[in-house]
Amino acid sequence: MTIEDGTGLENADSYAGVSVADSYHIARGNLYWMDASEEAKSAALIRACDYLERAYGRLWHGARISVMQRLSFPRYGIEELKDDEIPAWLIEAQCEAASIELLNPGLLLESPSEGGTLQEEKEGEVTRRFAAGGSTIRRFPSIQGLLAAYIRNPSLLKLERT
Repeated sequence: MTIEDGTGLENADSYAGVSVADSYHIARGNLYWMDASEEAKSAALIRACDYLERAYGRLWHGARISVMQRLSFPRYGIEELKDDEIPAWLIEAQCEAASIELLNPGLLLESPSEGGTLQEEKEGEVTRRFAAGGSTIRRFPSIQGLLAAYIRNPSLLKLERT
């Protein structure tokens, strides 16, 4: 596992290491986490990071500090964060997602049956693009609650003149 250190690594695959996740879950009494092997925890953290990138990667405020970095953070343009900071709320969200993934491997994967495909409608000079049906990304209240204040509203439609 390669943990993002705030420099915009090209090969990072996690925001949190196992020791950080252990501390998070011990504080919350999640004993099942402590019973898992180091390898299982690492794999769950990587899958959780992948999930956060798929589910929220295009919704974050601000912009990546480098076009070469693999993950969405670090970012600039977020008032309460330093440009090289990986926010605590993101690490907590990854720990929550890793918990879900450890208990139910694969649950964080997209579900094609839960959403539609991108569609486009034109009315005169206005083009409206949208995805019919729900999102193919599963949302979890324990994760969404940690991130809601830091993402753009995904349900807003973008109108463009053509």
